[in-house]
Amino acid sequence: MTDLNTRFLTPAGMQSAYDFLTRKHSWYLHASDPANFEDIKAGGLETRFPGGSVPDIVKDRFGTTAKQVLCLRPIGTEDPTGSRSSERFLLAVERNFLPLSIGLDWSFVGTWTLPDILRADDPKMTDDEIFYEVVRRRGSVLSYDGIPASNIRVWCKGSGCDAPSTWPRLVASTISDIVRI
Repeated sequence: MTDLNTRFLTPAGMQSAYDFLTRKHSWYLHASDPANFEDIKAGGLETRFPGGSVPDIVKDRFGTTAKQVLCLRPIGTEDPTGSRSSERFLLAVERNFLPLSIGLDWSFVGTWTLPDILRADDPKMTDDEIFYEVVRRRGSVLSYDGIPASNIRVWCKGSGCDAPSTWPRLVASTISDIVRI
């Protein structure tokens, strides 16, 4: 446990990290199995347990819901899902709809210790810069809240893969419209 990780989990730390992150990235992606399309369309992106070991300070902060998170990739960061072999489809959330309760993705091995490594390498980095650098390198930020279907866009046939602002809204799409990757 580090003071940085503890700070990132406070309401003020989350707000500060949110402000810094959303100034740098307009869109956040989530990849899912096409079998989940109708459930997501009906109920939005819900939090769930991604696997991994939940740090004690996360359990202390969020209690019984600590392991229920939603993984999102800011566009332009490393893509941690590149090695997945199952068929997926992409959903996008604009920064205005990114939940405020965000944090570092503890489901990736090494993420939780990376803030201390970055601080040791460059003591002049601000807390927000460290938070951002971890997110950029790991390609993932956690949301501790779900996202309603009405705030989600989906990559569909005929829309550009790198222009989520042109993607149709999920609620107006069908499974036959989606691009499968």
